[in-house]
Amino acid sequence: MKGLRMKVLNDVLLSMYTTIKIGGRVNEMYFPENVEELIQLIKEGKAKYCIGGGSNILASDRTFETVISLSEFNKKIEDLGAGCYKVGASVRLQELIRTINKAGYGGIEYLISVPGFVGGATVMNAGGSAEEGNSISDFILSVECIRDGVLKDLSKEDCDFSHRNSVFKNKKNYIVTAVTFHFRKQMENQSLMLREKRLEYCRLYQDNSAANFGSVFSCCNMRIMKIIKVLQLVKKRVHFSYKTENWLCNEGGGTFKEAEKLIRRARLLHRALLKPCCLEVIIWK
Repeated sequence: MKGLRMKVLNDVLLSMYTTIKIGGRVNEMYFPENVEELIQLIKEGKAKYCIGGGSNILASDRTFETVISLSEFNKKIEDLGAGCYKVGASVRLQELIRTINKAGYGGIEYLISVPGFVGGATVMNAGGSAEEGNSISDFILSVECIRDGVLKDLSKEDCDFSHRNSVFKNKKNYIVTAVTFHFRKQMENQSLMLREKRLEYCRLYQDNSAANFGSVFSCCNMRIMKIIKVLQLVKKRVHFSYKTENWLCNEGGGTFKEAEKLIRRARLLHRALLKPCCLEVIIWK
């Protein structure tokens, strides 16, 4: 790219960058390290597909011309004082949690098990169940993003956060670059207890025996998901988890077609029984 240097990989497997381990080949994968490089990619029309931690993406098995990886983009955690932090989109949630806990702040320990970046967690408004009501947006003050090739700062109100949703998920012309938070004061021993409690819950109730992207739906009927589980008479390469109903597992070698078929079947059954079903996973066709 003219005037800019960044890592570019040719002919890579997208499945290596998604937690469900599904996805076709990519002719050119770009790894921008700053805003200028990212804006240049946008101006050149290469930003149709952007991936962070890859934990909420089901990608087609087809060949993609270009994909932008934000894994090397912005990994800074800036302490602004009094519990306020400006955090780069490429910071892993575990690193952020441990950093603020060590400084005597907390509030998002329930995200310690999520294998994603701060940017992706903001886009998805990551959190607990609708009943629990916990979301990362509870602590967000503002979001720095690129919209149509221009760097902007959006207030929390402008982000239109709701359960597992935001303006960034609904509109494809936004890319989150950094997030400013205000966390509550919290003793370090309490933070440790909350992290350990969450990890113990995950060991007991979450199925990490195979590749997955966590929850498939942000809302669904668990009775229907149990029916779908029972209908899986033979365990295939891709299947809904027998341990965690709302999770899809790839035992290895699973395809986009297999995964999409199961998701479509679950949505159709919800529709037939007049039950709400909202897809959380982002599908790249």
